[in-house]
Amino acid sequence: MRSLQALLILLSVTFYANSQTQSDLRILAESWEWKRLLQYNEANVSDIESKAFFLSPDGQFDPYSELKTFIEHASEVMACRFPARYAFAQHHNLVGYYDLANCDDFTEFMRTSEPEGVTLIFADGYLKNPASFHGHLFIRIDQSGKGDGLLATSLNFGAIVPDDDDPLTYIVKGIFGGYDARFSAQPFYRHHISYGQQELRDLWEYKLDLTPYKKQLLTGLLFELSQIKYQYFFIDENCAYFVARALEIVAPEFLVKSSDKTVIPSEVIKSVMSAGDQQMVSEVTLIKSQQKKFQNHFHVLTKRQQVALADWIKRDKGLFDGLSKPSQKKVLITLGSYYAFRIQQSPDNENLKQARRDVIKSLLQYEPGNTIKLEEEQRVYPHEGQAAALLRTELLSLDGNLGGKITMRPTYYDRIQPSGGRPNQSAMAMGQIGFYFDNDHLELDHLYGIHVESFDISSTGVEGDGGESWTLTLGAQRNRLRSIDAKVAAFVAGGYGIATKWRGIVPYLFGHGRVHMKETERDNHSLTASMRAGLEWRWFGEKAFCEAEKPFSITTSVTSQDLIGRCHLSLNSTNNSDFRFTVEAQNTLLISLAASIYF
Repeated sequence: MRSLQALLILLSVTFYANSQTQSDLRILAESWEWKRLLQYNEANVSDIESKAFFLSPDGQFDPYSELKTFIEHASEVMACRFPARYAFAQHHNLVGYYDLANCDDFTEFMRTSEPEGVTLIFADGYLKNPASFHGHLFIRIDQSGKGDGLLATSLNFGAIVPDDDDPLTYIVKGIFGGYDARFSAQPFYRHHISYGQQELRDLWEYKLDLTPYKKQLLTGLLFELSQIKYQYFFIDENCAYFVARALEIVAPEFLVKSSDKTVIPSEVIKSVMSAGDQQMVSEVTLIKSQQKKFQNHFHVLTKRQQVALADWIKRDKGLFDGLSKPSQKKVLITLGSYYAFRIQQSPDNENLKQARRDVIKSLLQYEPGNTIKLEEEQRVYPHEGQAAALLRTELLSLDGNLGGKITMRPTYYDRIQPSGGRPNQSAMAMGQIGFYFDNDHLELDHLYGIHVESFDISSTGVEGDGGESWTLTLGAQRNRLRSIDAKVAAFVAGGYGIATKWRGIVPYLFGHGRVHMKETERDNHSLTASMRAGLEWRWFGEKAFCEAEKPFSITTSVTSQDLIGRCHLSLNSTNNSDFRFTVEAQNTLLISLAASIYF
């Protein structure tokens, strides 16, 4: 059979040579699909530098040469090595038919030769791992009869990182291209466990609306790309960039550009949702983390049911026994989701496992079925969030002196921006720079290499729901609250604390340490410790926080500094803009009104 197919291929090539013109072939070689198969960018050159990706020695720069060479060498071997290119050539009657299901490496990689669908998946940002600060993008190849998709194949792009590399090493090597990277195939359940259960991240599924031919092109291209090693750059040529480049084969326009200084997963999602006039996405669904599932169950319980649940966890079932049978069942269902979430965090904890078995055993005494009706949530989808890059202008008063400030940031967000693919009550900025100006001069105000704030908040108050809250900042700034004539001082600062949530208000308390250069001429210390307490809340759909911080100068003795007060308020937030009102005071008083553009 295969020899007959090879003969048909040879005959079709001969027919093509006799019946088609070189002009027709050149038109196809310049088509969007063929160039995207070769990973040509907007500069009309391929992003792929590996010679193994091309048959023609000029294939990286000459799409016609690559197409002509591919047709001339058409065979079973070429079909299995380049299934996407073969699907393209077959679609345009350039080669004969060959069943790609006979390509063992391709079908083993994809676990199917005819995918039912393709889904783009976005995992929310995760601040405990530098590789996931911005979230993560990967692709799932959906298969017929695979139910919820847990056994489907997912194509993940990532850096090849040695197990012994620490987070700081990862950031440095990731920024400067110190890692190789590649596409790899794994069952989706591994990502579901890793992201949704262990790291407690929400997964957003964007189901692509593709024809069978488009599915074949995309899956074949992903196989071809999996044979290539790339150089990985954390800021731009990362998972989002190369997933976007692959998706361009089924998109009507470029989703990213090689000239982009930063490429963020959520921005690629926005590009997919707004690409051209055609609708690339047919459906968006949310896979909640195990923790989110428990919290949703908990918050639909009555106050009495919530207390009974908390008591049960403490091995006090007195209040539970006094509930009605329907109420008891709701508490037990919620306890089941609670222990499922806790066991994911502590898989070796036998006490948690036994407690879950007790809950399941108790549930068997009730009528089957889930009687909890969850309330419809107001969701902010990742593609609806504000863009990553920032340009902000401020009019400010510094101890009565009028001035201004311009702030720029390539990525990513602060605490009072709307969520949407970003952890709540958190901040993550890289490369932020600000300049202060007045009538007399222009000077650097601050420069942050990295600034992270992560509040791990318990919205239930139940043991284990909530965790470590921390901050980390590396950069330089003028501490104008201490002195209007403050010097630019490089610093490294970190903090650790607790945060909770009560009726929509988030109170928090942190301890901080900061190692820094001299901030003023009169300074004789380079270490400052402080305690910071504050409240974060929402008002009319906007975010705000107020806090007080008490700093201490540390030398051979401890010297108290004046108390710092801050209030930050967001106004009129849209997808691409907002206004800010800020009041800060210590030795000086700063009042600011800012206008921000996100792009």
